[in-house]
Amino acid sequence: MTNTGRNASVPVLVGLLAALGQAPAAMAADSSHDEATQTAIAAVSEMGRQLRELKSFGIHADVAYDDVVSDGILVQRNEEVTISARVPDGLRAEIDGADLHRSITYDGLTVTVYGETLGYYAQFEAPATIRETLQKAAEQHDLQLPLADLFFWGTDEDNLADVTSATMVGPANIGGRLCDQYVFAQDDVSWQIWITQGDKKLPCKLAIVDLSQPARPQYSAVIDMTPEATFDASVFSFAPPEGAEKISIYTAKTADQ
Repeated sequence: MTNTGRNASVPVLVGLLAALGQAPAAMAADSSHDEATQTAIAAVSEMGRQLRELKSFGIHADVAYDDVVSDGILVQRNEEVTISARVPDGLRAEIDGADLHRSITYDGLTVTVYGETLGYYAQFEAPATIRETLQKAAEQHDLQLPLADLFFWGTDEDNLADVTSATMVGPANIGGRLCDQYVFAQDDVSWQIWITQGDKKLPCKLAIVDLSQPARPQYSAVIDMTPEATFDASVFSFAPPEGAEKISIYTAKTADQ
């Protein structure tokens, strides 16, 4: 799991860690990748390889995440996420919550973040590819795209080398799809992924637990992906609606001054 993906999730796997047959400390101490770990990593790598071959895809995801409030109390929030991707330089994400709608648009030159509910938008110049843009957004603007890991698996930046232990849990039914479930231990996060069975390896679900916080907030997304989806070019462009106000975007350099 990439740092970008982990930050995006922000948000315990007690039962699943037990299924691995090791306590978390023991898992971290065992840095040698056994056969089960290698098999699980290979499954994600193969899924990533197939994702990298796609020239475009669409995603609809039902997302649930924990918001840590006072005294470590967890409040679950829910969102619907729709992502349209055209490799290498077109991306649009729509995030719909109960009382907030926002979008992120990338056209190969500029990223626009638009809060439709509030009527504000902000922009920054972007690199030439989706992956580079996601990295810049996270590192310089503290902007996290939901499910960003889907753009990094299958590359040298997937951070799968940081996995300390993993195993296949078994098959599962996710929205009527038969998927294989894998669980991973990595640094201060535990994460699971469900991958479709058969020749075409697509993500069905992603779940993450942040072990760095005492409350252990969780994030999960049930994913429905459409490979090689077609989009009109206008999907990746942004024209400010009447009355929308442009504001400055947060940057790390500005914050340090």
